[in-house]
Amino acid sequence: QLLAAAWRPRSEDLLDEPRRQALVQRLLRDGSINKSGYAELCRVSPATASKHLTTLAERGLLEQTGKGPSTRYSLAP
Repeated sequence: QLLAAAWRPRSEDLLDEPRRQALVQRLLRDGSINKSGYAELCRVSPATASKHLTTLAERGLLEQTGKGPSTRYSLAP
């Protein structure tokens, strides 16, 4: 919950509180998430998922690895 709260200022325009907490919990549990996993978790379209994940990576909250269908996002160090 502390990590989700720390994300709030840089992600509140993309994620409401329940989705932010769910995403952080998934990342802590699984280590990473892909676009389809994010779309399912946050109940958004794949296009929106891609935009959100890219934006969160640009803001330094996530780290992107891989390209194309194998792209994964994990918590930034």
